[in-house]
Amino acid sequence: MVFSSLQSGFSWMWRNKRIVLFFYLSSLLFGVILMLPVRSALSQFIGSSLMGKELGGLMNMDFLFEFLTHNKIFLPVMTGIIGGVAVLYWLTNLFLSGGTFALVVNKEDYTAVNFWGYSAKYFGRFFRLFFVSLPLLMLFLLIPFIETGLQRLIFGSDPYQYITYWGGWIKIVIRAFAILFYMIIFDYARIYTVATDEKRMRRAIWEGLSFTWKNIGTVFMLAFSIALIGYLSLFIYNPVANALSAPSGYVIFILFLVQQLYIFFRMMVRVTLYSSEVFLYGQLLEKSAPKEGESPEDMEPGEEIPRLAEE
Repeated sequence: MVFSSLQSGFSWMWRNKRIVLFFYLSSLLFGVILMLPVRSALSQFIGSSLMGKELGGLMNMDFLFEFLTHNKIFLPVMTGIIGGVAVLYWLTNLFLSGGTFALVVNKEDYTAVNFWGYSAKYFGRFFRLFFVSLPLLMLFLLIPFIETGLQRLIFGSDPYQYITYWGGWIKIVIRAFAILFYMIIFDYARIYTVATDEKRMRRAIWEGLSFTWKNIGTVFMLAFSIALIGYLSLFIYNPVANALSAPSGYVIFILFLVQQLYIFFRMMVRVTLYSSEVFLYGQLLEKSAPKEGESPEDMEPGEEIPRLAEE
């Protein structure tokens, strides 16, 4: 079921590569917005003629510390810029996700009218859905502190160093799975919203949580498979990027192309995830639908599951 969903999701993404392009262009746009103030500050500090030489190779920590020492306002300003750009980037992706989910749910391929229309239609609901889901997110972010409490309970306030070390790694793993679990719930809540045209976001987040919990093994396997593809691409990208470290215009240009190909691939993975989740959702709904001869009244409460759009 997971493999067939991945196949269907990849096939849909490949037929609709223009949607991947929109996700990529939004990433590129906000990346350029972040780059401009950094380039301006570096140019003023070392001059345009030396900037390529300093930035073309591996990171020079002495240069970095000297730059930050002479530009004390840089970090506070960049922190604000990064925060603002991150919010705008997230909102843009939330907007684009509405069109993507709706097209897959309704078994349609890309058309400008439908994609942008769906994106506008569901943006407000998805935005409200996020705020409704914030208590759930806060709860998941608190889960790693259970490890801290158990550590203090078992080993006291001053445990051995190796206990602290491995406890820290356990906390990182727990936090990663907690965030992944929240993101899965949020995705299926969005799918439910589109599939049912739900306007009550509390109901949508509850249905997303309920669906994820009932099918936790399958939905986690799909999300983990997609995440694994992303991490494997990073392991391939890093050695290539490190090898392209030289103060040469040609090398820097090639590095830029490699970086953009990597980002475009990550956007392909994201759209594949969205479409695969919708296909998996449909398969699981079909599996849990009333069998022939069984009426909906015979199902247990809460099993009345919405149907995806028919072709």
